[in-house]
Amino acid sequence: MRLRFIFSHPAGVMSIDYNHKMRSWFSDFMINFYGKNYDGTVVTKVDKCQGFKLFTFSKLIFESYKVREHIISFSEGTAQWFVSSPVEEFLDDFAVYFCTR
Repeated sequence: MRLRFIFSHPAGVMSIDYNHKMRSWFSDFMINFYGKNYDGTVVTKVDKCQGFKLFTFSKLIFESYKVREHIISFSEGTAQWFVSSPVEEFLDDFAVYFCTR
């Protein structure tokens, strides 16, 4: 199953290694919802997935952007972001968590 987030954003810049920040969102989410990190030792609702990768996510997909050295610059517009997981309940919980931030 897959979630697609579409959001508006102002013009700006960010580091090309932004995945580190996105991964921290998942870490925060897992600690707040399940009590442990995303490293395979999750508890409660998602125990059945122990030993499997619980999620994957895409890069941010901007309407218009440029990459120079280690910086991404983008124009005002919309962006998309996909999150996938074999556990529907995980995606439901993540959507609630992400949209309330």
